[in-house]
Amino acid sequence: MDPNSKPKTLQQLRRRVKTLQKKPQPEQRTPEWFKQRQTRITASEAASCLFKSQRVCEPYVCEFSLSNFKYKDTEPLNPYETKEDYIIKKCSAFYGESVFRDNPATLWGKKYEEVANRLYHKLTNKNVFEFGLLSHSRLKWLAASPDGITEDGIMLEIKCPKSRKIDPCAPPLYYWIQVQIQLESTDLEFCDFLECEIEEIPTETEFLGKIPLDQQDIGIILQIADSGSDPKFIYPPVDVQTHQQYITWKNTTVEQTPQALVPIYFVITKYNVIRIKRSREWFAAVKDDIKQTWDFIMKLQSNLEDFQKYKDSIYRLKNRAFLERWTNTQCLIIGEDTEFEFDIKTSESIKCDDGIVHPNASNIEMVHVEQESVNVECLIDTTE
Repeated sequence: MDPNSKPKTLQQLRRRVKTLQKKPQPEQRTPEWFKQRQTRITASEAASCLFKSQRVCEPYVCEFSLSNFKYKDTEPLNPYETKEDYIIKKCSAFYGESVFRDNPATLWGKKYEEVANRLYHKLTNKNVFEFGLLSHSRLKWLAASPDGITEDGIMLEIKCPKSRKIDPCAPPLYYWIQVQIQLESTDLEFCDFLECEIEEIPTETEFLGKIPLDQQDIGIILQIADSGSDPKFIYPPVDVQTHQQYITWKNTTVEQTPQALVPIYFVITKYNVIRIKRSREWFAAVKDDIKQTWDFIMKLQSNLEDFQKYKDSIYRLKNRAFLERWTNTQCLIIGEDTEFEFDIKTSESIKCDDGIVHPNASNIEMVHVEQESVNVECLIDTTE
């Protein structure tokens, strides 16, 4: 969108929501949703295409007045995935490999997303409409799957971290970028970024004795036993509020449901809502960076042999970087077969074995190598 265009009025936003509801959109986490994601960069992936440079990060730093933020031109903006690993994952999915694997943190977030959604309704008295994958109206290589949008055009993005503590002053940078891409893809102006810290309560007795403090909430959900690697849950009606109402609903549902159900008691110990404003200027500044990554992905998706060469080159590069670090390290490990994990980062572009120069290809995280038994002394104290 034009960085100089004006923000929309409430009436325009409401009309925009109705337009979005009419767009073809595969439901989230369906086979069609996964298939369409293979041929687009989605909002949750955009941070993997960028680095922590001042040009990319300064709008975020200024919006939240972060005085201690450190710019690093060659450090991946996504702390959990390098650009190279993202490219390999994206192309591997395109060629039929299963790459979307849940972990305890993502399963936790999926379990409590509906709980957070209901909390948002309770706080705002606004209904939230669900959406699938929404493609950008002009940039067909860009798309987003927002958690929801209100009738007034306020987007909702929910995060329920399993271990990370909520910062009430600013969302994590990579999530701010996710929200910016979602707002750009949907042509909306604002997103409420809701985070919830949730603790599970072991027993019904402890649940009944739990008195929530201010800005806390309690509840029960039921997990369908033996629902496999993608667990399914049953949530209570929205008018269930008190301890006893939850217990009554749980007992009735367990009696009336043929499948075995496992009750999960929980308390929302803390929540925080930050309203994020769309930055057209930021997107205009980074659009070419994201598009450059997408163009390279398209090249690899058009030629399996080229993709295999790229993947092999990156893996050889990782092994080479590890071996150099291994040669120079003073750490010698005692004992049985050991798995080492190093965090290797350099600032140079590297020419890989395929003859292509990959900028910042050496930003490598979590390199795993199995080492045969050795019998020497470790100079690093690894106890916690």
